[in-house]
Amino acid sequence: PLGGNGPYLCSQGRGGEFTHFYPATNHAIDLECPIGTPVLSIAPGKVVDVKDSNTAGGIHVSLLYAWNSISVELKDKKVVDYVHIRQRSARVKPGDIVSAGEWLCDSGDVGFCPRPHLHLQVTASPAKDAPTLPFSFELPPSPSPASTNQTTNPPASFVPFAGLWYNARGEFTAAHRNDRTGLCVVSQADWETVLAVHQQLATRISYVAREAVCGYLLGWPPR
Repeated sequence: PLGGNGPYLCSQGRGGEFTHFYPATNHAIDLECPIGTPVLSIAPGKVVDVKDSNTAGGIHVSLLYAWNSISVELKDKKVVDYVHIRQRSARVKPGDIVSAGEWLCDSGDVGFCPRPHLHLQVTASPAKDAPTLPFSFELPPSPSPASTNQTTNPPASFVPFAGLWYNARGEFTAAHRNDRTGLCVVSQADWETVLAVHQQLATRISYVAREAVCGYLLGWPPR
């Protein structure tokens, strides 16, 4: 969802105890990035809401609902929200049709935002009380050595975890890479299993500990 090469720190993942602990944000992720980083659409859809007139950022309680954001409705009626964007940076307007990878706006620090970051979430519907849904980012398939028109593996997906760094290709930084693939890749079935583990541990151990357990299940650190 961010332009440039990164890497970008995932400062809060799903179920984060800071602000991702209730249905409206439970499956959101936060990616720290410099103010002005291009925010790119993660999927094609229709822009249904644009707010980019607010200016203040920080951790005062008055800023909890004073963010800037762009919302894009997908074909299946799910909605992607891009939050804390820089004031007057929107490049789209309600009604616009956007494609995956299109530059929507610039990242910022507007609203309840301790550090500049992009808050990204997918909700089940356009309804104001719609819950957030789990999501992952798809990686392109590996090209075949014989021809770039053929592939050796089907597309894989990855899920950002709090405390780890990601670049435009979904890779960890060198210190966090899986020594077999260099990527945090996970099938949809594995992702659902790990998510279930994360939720089952919610009342037993801290959020940081849950992230560590789930990261281990996905092959990090290398072993």
